[in-house]
Amino acid sequence: YDLTVSTTPLPNNDGLSPWDSYDAIWADVNSDGFPDLYVVNSGINYLYINIVDGSSRGFQLDTSTPLATDSDTHSRAAAFGDFDGDGDLDLILANANSAPNRFYAKT
Repeated sequence: YDLTVSTTPLPNNDGLSPWDSYDAIWADVNSDGFPDLYVVNSGINYLYINIVDGSSRGFQLDTSTPLATDSDTHSRAAAFGDFDGDGDLDLILANANSAPNRFYAKT
């Protein structure tokens, strides 16, 4: 298959401190038909919404959800899936440093 690689970094002008990243997961978090990017970090996890507007594309950091603002997780891995059987994506975080694992059910 044909793969085009972009060297354009994700937005880093969000005012948030950088963290060590451990995992990245693609999932259509906002149910718009385009995959969004969830980055698992040792501090704040980042949710980048895939913005598609006609022929232009890009990513926007979403800080309006606990998925992207919960800073006490020390996350190491994550998985999206319909864990509660209601038809939408939920998230489970595997955390370290005595931080409890977290489950986020989309409502």
